[in-house]
Amino acid sequence: MPLIEAIRCRQQEIVHLLLEAGANPNAADKRGALPLKIAVHLGSEPIVQLLLEHGADPNKRASGETTSAIQHAAFYGHVELVRVLLEHGGDPDTVLQTKSLFRIRGPILQMLIDAGGEAPEEILRMLRKGSALP
Repeated sequence: MPLIEAIRCRQQEIVHLLLEAGANPNAADKRGALPLKIAVHLGSEPIVQLLLEHGADPNKRASGETTSAIQHAAFYGHVELVRVLLEHGGDPDTVLQTKSLFRIRGPILQMLIDAGGEAPEEILRMLRKGSALP
């Protein structure tokens, strides 16, 4: 799939041209990889922005996938990418209601809560006390 190959090669201009020509930013490749999740994995904020501007869904999971792009960004500590994904409709609760919450660092947890997400009570107590979060 040309769009996904351009993303993997970090070819921002080619990604832009393909999206302008009508490439689907939500179409998985034959292995089930989604363009946005690949761009998040690579930490490429410019490509993430392009995909979102062309309709990529920050909450979409490919068939068989267990995480969305926003979950992936949060789990791997990409603070700026989490912010961008939230600004484009990323659902903070898909991250905060996961069993892998322990993998998320304090600043990202706070950002998700500030975006309207509902964190487990234990996390909220720690934040209120000023306790150190991971």
